[in-house]
Amino acid sequence: MFVWFIKQKDLIPSWIFEEMELKEILSDFDSQSTEKGNYYNAVIQNLFFATLNKAIAERGFTDDDKAYLQYGIKTLYRDDNKKSFFKVSHEEIIRLFSSVPFLNGGLFECLDKLETSENGNNIQIYNDGFSRERDRRAFIPNALFFQKEKDGHEGIIHILNRYNFTVEENSPSDVQVALDPELLGKVFENLLGTYNPETSETARKDSGSFYTPREIVNFMVDESIKNYLENSIEISSEQINQLFDDNTSEVKFKNNKETIKSLMNIKVLDPACGSGAFPVGILQRLVSLIRKLDSSYDSKQNLYELKLHLIENCIFGSDIQTIAVQIAKLRFFITLICEQEKGSDAKNNYGFDPLPNLETKFVAANSLISLRSEQASALGIKNDTLAKLKQELLEIRTNHFKASTAYEKKDYRNKDKEKRKEIIKLLESQVIGINITKVVLLENEIKTLEAKINALPVVMIDMTEKQAELFDSSPKTLFQKDKNEDERKKLQKALKETKADLANEKSKKYSDENGAKSLEELVSWNPYDQNVVADFFDANWMFGIEDGFDIVIGNPPYIQLQNNSGKLAKLYENQNYKAFAKTGDIYCLFYERGFNLLKDNGHLCFITSNKWMRAGYGEKLRDFFAKNVNPKKLIDFAGVKVFESATVDTNILLFQKAQNKKQTLACVTKNMKYDDLGNLSHFIQQNSSACAFGSAASWVILSPVEQSIKRKIEAAGVPLKDWDISINYGIKTGYNDAFIISGAKRDEILAECRTEEERRRTDELIRPVLRGRD
Repeated sequence: MFVWFIKQKDLIPSWIFEEMELKEILSDFDSQSTEKGNYYNAVIQNLFFATLNKAIAERGFTDDDKAYLQYGIKTLYRDDNKKSFFKVSHEEIIRLFSSVPFLNGGLFECLDKLETSENGNNIQIYNDGFSRERDRRAFIPNALFFQKEKDGHEGIIHILNRYNFTVEENSPSDVQVALDPELLGKVFENLLGTYNPETSETARKDSGSFYTPREIVNFMVDESIKNYLENSIEISSEQINQLFDDNTSEVKFKNNKETIKSLMNIKVLDPACGSGAFPVGILQRLVSLIRKLDSSYDSKQNLYELKLHLIENCIFGSDIQTIAVQIAKLRFFITLICEQEKGSDAKNNYGFDPLPNLETKFVAANSLISLRSEQASALGIKNDTLAKLKQELLEIRTNHFKASTAYEKKDYRNKDKEKRKEIIKLLESQVIGINITKVVLLENEIKTLEAKINALPVVMIDMTEKQAELFDSSPKTLFQKDKNEDERKKLQKALKETKADLANEKSKKYSDENGAKSLEELVSWNPYDQNVVADFFDANWMFGIEDGFDIVIGNPPYIQLQNNSGKLAKLYENQNYKAFAKTGDIYCLFYERGFNLLKDNGHLCFITSNKWMRAGYGEKLRDFFAKNVNPKKLIDFAGVKVFESATVDTNILLFQKAQNKKQTLACVTKNMKYDDLGNLSHFIQQNSSACAFGSAASWVILSPVEQSIKRKIEAAGVPLKDWDISINYGIKTGYNDAFIISGAKRDEILAECRTEEERRRTDELIRPVLRGRD
């Protein structure tokens, strides 16, 4: 799909998708075959791994005569080592691919890798199956790409040919004349929803992932950035409205430079980034705002540099699914390709700048698992040497972000690995091993103190002491005292304490297995291994961000912790979450984790299930919110179906990491339709009211009139909990749609009754029902 998108920029030659041309290039090419897969092996794999990932002048095939030198190199073209894939020569294949520029980016790296076994031998792991040997190659049949319509199925290329694609990410206001890269997110969601007959389940059941509609993304992005600006610079509400008005192309404030600087320094994290809807939304909005403030960014090159800066310094993501992280990175690649135009000079890579490497910006990790206390304490040690090493690691990753050759990337990755080892070695000496540097310092301190004590002579001086008497004469007693006694005692005390510190330092057990293993886990996390998910997430260790994010935004997964025999509940119950409840949902933990990842006064904006607002399992979360955050906006979508493939009722919550002011702007979208989501801001302005959410009690959104009525009822009535009754389950129908009808349907049924007696009996059978949501 990525190839199909960039085809719109004339980066991919047409022969790659034309059956007639392929028959002239490939041997024994049968486009309808389910037994042959030479199209994928000969064309697609070579396109990705040896063309898009290799500089034009350096492209070439593996050579039998140099096989021992080329072993493990995954950027050379592959041909079958027994019978060639091609009718034409290797030189002709290189020429046919020569119109494709080198794009770089980790997306095109072959993930086959060499690993060293315990006995020291190299073992080739074939994740992508890019090989000359048939039994080591990946197999995807030609029919998957080219099959003609049969039994409701046809090949991918035939399907893609029906549509007009664009590489521009459209806004909700754009006319939908073409499929844009947002389609990748929808494809990702459909992949998760695909039924697996072997397990009788879908991937979504385990991941709890749903793709967020663009209208919702844009609203949440705008609200988050608006609140960030209001908190970080002097800016009026009128200026905010002008800046975010889509009908305004340019704005001139006195503080334009300050506003641009603030936007260029923002730090945003999506801890469940999925296919990148929110990170891409943040990028698009930041770019549009900065361009309004400074028209110099309208040029293609400046716009490219701006996007590159924002991607490198401002936007970060994490997800527990590796495929999600890959798609997120892919969408960022497309946004950068948008700003480049293909030229004619092959020596200059047709005018294309190589894409960045995003492995240290979007990571596959479990965002809900923090570092263990001993790991966090070790990383947080105030030590000049540690600070220097961490800065050097950050610089290595900055250089890797821009690296464009396989050699450069390999070099920086090796340096990254060695630097991580250096850091851990230092930490081991600081926290679990004998710190030789500290021992030497303590020994020197002891020598200095002993020298000072020895250098203090005993100097006796005459002293007098007044004796207490009843009379004024008060006789005095004469005695002698060592002049340096007090100073000597002070030095002797310091000497004793220093010797104790030295003894303690020397008694540390360097082979502390738990401590060593704990720190080794940090070293073993390799950001460049795209097939591995880290079982922890730490912004400091992974991104070099120590003081938190300005914005945490996203659509965390919805999974009951009791699912799969309580597997998730067992995983997270010892992670010190105040909002944890075994009967709860995983998104509740994301709220608290997001809070912990924020800077002071930073903002979090999530869309989640709204069950936490009233359900019993949400009590701890409501209490956490009431005591720790300032909830600014709360939108309860009630019956409005926000996600196309989910029946869950949702809400959007925006809060600040600050003291609760108990002035939450809240509303319920009772009368809103799905098509009205694009005007969500206007709806909220017209229908919201201030609510004082300050306790663990249910968070019910009421209008001022409803709040007044509620207060009167509470003052005069008796709560159900104080009645001497037992309340159990309500009515359980088995299938609500068959038993619960609307008022209009009731009237229709009664109107069809033939006699008055039938109408009376029918009317008695249909009773009003009050549901929890009411």
